[in-house]
Amino acid sequence: MAQAGFSGSSNYIIDIDAALVSQSGMTSTIYWRLLVIKTNHYGHRAWGNTGSKGNVSSSIGPLWSNGNLTYNFQNGSTFGTFTIAEGTFVVTHRADGNAEYVVDSSLTLHALGTAATGTGWRSLPRIRVNTVPDAPTPIAVDNATADSLRFRFSGNNNGGSPILEWQIHYGTDPRSGQHAAVSDGTSTITGLSPGTKYYFWARGRNAIGWGPFSNPISGSTLVGVRIKHNGAWKQAIPYVKVNGVWRLAQPHVKVNGVWKKSN
Repeated sequence: MAQAGFSGSSNYIIDIDAALVSQSGMTSTIYWRLLVIKTNHYGHRAWGNTGSKGNVSSSIGPLWSNGNLTYNFQNGSTFGTFTIAEGTFVVTHRADGNAEYVVDSSLTLHALGTAATGTGWRSLPRIRVNTVPDAPTPIAVDNATADSLRFRFSGNNNGGSPILEWQIHYGTDPRSGQHAAVSDGTSTITGLSPGTKYYFWARGRNAIGWGPFSNPISGSTLVGVRIKHNGAWKQAIPYVKVNGVWRLAQPHVKVNGVWKKSN
């Protein structure tokens, strides 16, 4: 609640407050009420044509106004709480599910003066909105051969709706993929060209639609040749003997006079 004293009497306080009643769809219903609290006085009253007036406004516009207000604060006690006005209004949430509201009030009462106060901006509980999935996170491009690569990725937020399908795009253009395939998070792509750099992206689809692509990740196939083995042509995978152990050969390139592993 928010309170303020009247300019002509310290025995009266204006009190404005509001609270969430319910949420439905993309809207929230807010209840508000305007009170006058008597703290130490037998009471004033005004029956009209005294210039007494009041208004309540909110973030969605005016809620209540009275330019010829009547009141009676004589309740047989020096204390009391009197409802001046009350009602409800509806706030529409933004596309992200968030919303805020504010309620301001002002009273000018005969013999009491003027008082004004407001709730200040208040945030409403976010209404959960289903969206497309977030972009996946690339993990690695590995298990390279001369004609195949393995691409792995992990999903992130599903947007509030179950994932219906994962898809990968890949190709030699770093700007976008030229080929697409369904994936479960791990895909081995075959039929690639030896010694070639490939780029990979992933995205997910739920009931809302396709989410954005992941950042690209790249890897290169091995440089190799084909040999005929038992009547069938197969990809030759180069190995080298290191300390008596045969290991897969890693292609190198010379950069500024220094040999470095090829990507």
